[in-house]
Amino acid sequence: MLPAGAGRGADEAGCRLVATGMPPIGKAGPPPGTDEPRYHQIEYSHRRLVLGQGACGLHVHVGVEDKAEALRASNKLRVWLPTLLALSANSPIYGGEDTGYSSWRSMVWSRWPVSGPPPLWDGPEHYDRTVEAIIATQALLDRAMVYWDVRPSADHPTVEVRVADIPQLATEAIVLAELVRAIVASEPSEQRVDDPVLRAAYWRASRDGVDGLAADPHTGKLSPAFDRAEDLVEHVAVALRDRGTLSTVERQMDWLRHNGSGAARQRRCPDPESLVDELIARTREET
Repeated sequence: MLPAGAGRGADEAGCRLVATGMPPIGKAGPPPGTDEPRYHQIEYSHRRLVLGQGACGLHVHVGVEDKAEALRASNKLRVWLPTLLALSANSPIYGGEDTGYSSWRSMVWSRWPVSGPPPLWDGPEHYDRTVEAIIATQALLDRAMVYWDVRPSADHPTVEVRVADIPQLATEAIVLAELVRAIVASEPSEQRVDDPVLRAAYWRASRDGVDGLAADPHTGKLSPAFDRAEDLVEHVAVALRDRGTLSTVERQMDWLRHNGSGAARQRRCPDPESLVDELIARTREET
C-alpha cells in the first residue's frame, strides 16, 4: 500500500498518482533529467531510445546472502518470468489508443540492449565476465544499466526482480511479491530453456496477459494463461503455506479469473479520459 502522504504530495505538486505501466493519454517524452554527466552520456550514447520511456514497473527485492545465491535465484525465476509478466499486465492503452498488447511497457522496455530475461548463469564469474564484455561494447555504460528483469542488486544484499508492470491495486502488488519470494524459496523447476523460446513466451505474455494464451517456455505449446499461473501457484505452494500466504494468493487468483487483469479492466473503460479518472480513483483508494 502506498504511504498516505504520497497522494497529498502529488496534489501539492499539481499532479495525480496513477497506477499503470504506461501513461494512457499523451505521449511519454524523455524522463526528467538531472544535470549529471552520466545521464548526459546515456542521452548521447543511446539517443532516441531515451524517448518514450515513461514506463513504470514493480521492482521486488528478495534478500540473499551473496551474489552466488542471487544468481541461483535468477536461474529459478527465469522460466516463470513470462507468467509473472502476464499476471501483472497493466499497460494496454498508450497515447489514447489500444496498443493491442496487455503490457505495452514490457515491449517499450525491451528496446534496451540488455533487457528481458537474463541468461542462465553458471556463477558469479560468468555474470561478471558477461557484464564486463557488454560494458566494453558501450551498450552499457556501467553496471547500473544492467536492465535484465532479474539481476543481483548493486546496492542491497538482494536479488532484484523487475519484470512486472505497476499493478492497479495494492493486493496485486503484494501477491506478485509473495510469488517472487516463494519461487526463490522453492526447489527449482527445470531451468534450461532455449533463449529464443523464452523470449517468444515473453512476447506472448506481453500481448495476451493472463486473459489469453501462454506459451510454455520449454516447448512453445500454447495453453490458457491462467493454467500456467495455477501451475506456478502449485509449484510454490509449500513456500507460500510456510509463510501463511497461500490462501491470500489463491483468493487473488480467483478474483483475477473473475475480474480480469489490469489490462482487461483498463479496456473496459469507454474512453482514455474516463480511464485516467478511474485509475486515479483506484490509486487514491490504495493510498
